[in-house]
Amino acid sequence: MTTLTDTIVELADRHTTLYHFSEPPNPAILPLNDPEKYCELHATLAAEKWVPYSKLSGGKPGAILDDLSPAYQNHNYWKWYLGSHDYESYPDRAWQNLLPIKARLTATVSFELNAKLPFAVRPIPRILLYPFGWSTCVSLRLLGVYRISELSSFLQRVMAEKAFRIDSGPSLSLSQFFVEIARGVRADAFGKNKTRDQESSEPFVVTTVMAKHGGSPAVGALSFEEQTHMLRLVRPAGPLSGQPFEKHVFQWPNAKGLKYVLFDDAGRFNWLEHRLVPEGRNRQALHCYHNNSFQTLVQADHFLALLNAAGKQKVLTDKLFDVVQTARTYLKTPTFKNASLRAFLGRADVQEALAQAADIALPAKDTHDTK
Repeated sequence: MTTLTDTIVELADRHTTLYHFSEPPNPAILPLNDPEKYCELHATLAAEKWVPYSKLSGGKPGAILDDLSPAYQNHNYWKWYLGSHDYESYPDRAWQNLLPIKARLTATVSFELNAKLPFAVRPIPRILLYPFGWSTCVSLRLLGVYRISELSSFLQRVMAEKAFRIDSGPSLSLSQFFVEIARGVRADAFGKNKTRDQESSEPFVVTTVMAKHGGSPAVGALSFEEQTHMLRLVRPAGPLSGQPFEKHVFQWPNAKGLKYVLFDDAGRFNWLEHRLVPEGRNRQALHCYHNNSFQTLVQADHFLALLNAAGKQKVLTDKLFDVVQTARTYLKTPTFKNASLRAFLGRADVQEALAQAADIALPAKDTHDTK
């Protein structure tokens, strides 16, 4: 029997807005609307590691944003994304490559389900900021002794029940939690109720097993019940896709079905048997793979949503034209393509958006905003 002892679950939403690419009625508190100043902001954050929001806003405390930092600190994903280990050059590339900023929250976030769990849960929230939107992310670390069926049940309950609390406020469902945090992000970084952001239809959930005892769930030897538990790891809410189980599996050859990624539109479950051996740098490698799987999924969806939002505009400004080109290039010819991104790019709606973006990314020169 497979017994899990350590798992990381990453949850996130996605908001897309062209507020900074129009003629916003209020000046931006953070310089998310100016390419040069955006790079300067990244340089400041990279030099000081963490910078209080109030230091960047003229002394005004954030409604939800606390300390800010470059999102690319300590993540190998960004080295592969940029094709460079030259970390000192990243701030200068921030706008050109749409590098995000991460932020801590001013509020304390706690987690508690109204049931006894076979593991302890520690939530670590953060905000991921782009010039064209943001994600609220919550990392859940599950430490205990439990089975995959219990992990599957836990994720379904996270989606259905009120398990989150902000400071001493009422218990919130995951969607309510995202709504509350979004109010603060709009006020701190965009246009409050003028932001006009579009939200993702379902939350992202990326799960990676970090440690286990006993046997392992080989994908070719699972019962129908076990397959259902596994599919609920990547789609904890709503009806399952109805596709055969194998359509949700990416597995490496010659790994005997023990190195694979399960995927659905917004979900990933990573099982890397060779990295679950507690020796050497395996644990560090698992953390790296988990971060890469989550970051590629969320960033690719941000870029897809940007293309869809831009496609609804009659005229593209120069700034919007530039970021659309960057997003389209990344999705069309990514510099780093892992299993998570391969599954994303294989979706029909992604390919359709890329085809349509070939037209929207070429506005007539005389329609450009030259300001």
